[in-house]
Amino acid sequence: MASVLVEADDVFSTQTLKLIRELTKALEVLYGVAYVTSLTNVLDFKKSEWGLEIGKLIRNGVVPEDREVLKRL
Repeated sequence: MASVLVEADDVFSTQTLKLIRELTKALEVLYGVAYVTSLTNVLDFKKSEWGLEIGKLIRNGVVPEDREVLKRL
């Protein structure tokens, strides 16, 4: 097991999330790496009117550009 840390003024900025997404992709293809978890591929659990909704925090790996969407993350 290993950890990679990214330091940023705002981890939920478009630029930082794109960096994390690219690091995640690069680490996933390394020999011996079985799985990589990051903000760009982690599961998100939300309460909904039907119970519990499970999905990706960042859907389809597409980093939002809109400030309001980023604030909701």
